[in-house]
Amino acid sequence: FAAEPTFELLEPTNTRSFQVVLRGLPATPPVRHGDHPLTLEEHLWVPVALVRELAAGRVDDSWDDDLEAMIGYAESRGWFDSDKGTIRGHCVRRPGGDAHSGQ
Repeated sequence: FAAEPTFELLEPTNTRSFQVVLRGLPATPPVRHGDHPLTLEEHLWVPVALVRELAAGRVDDSWDDDLEAMIGYAESRGWFDSDKGTIRGHCVRRPGGDAHSGQ
């Protein structure tokens, strides 16, 4: 697998439904996005820094408060790893091609 997978944050303004599109899935884990290691399952453990990067320019100023509320809820459900700073998101896998990266 030569190319790095691409990611898209679906509906970045909807912090009640956290979904990430993954394109260009490598044959075997681990999947990485730059310096961010991700765990592949039915869900991805996505660094909050990457969520912010993917949402940049696509959300308004109140989004940070919404994201913090989402993280709090995720933590109460066991979907946030505070040691790694990752949050569990539903993974939508799609064949190769470029996904919108929010950049």
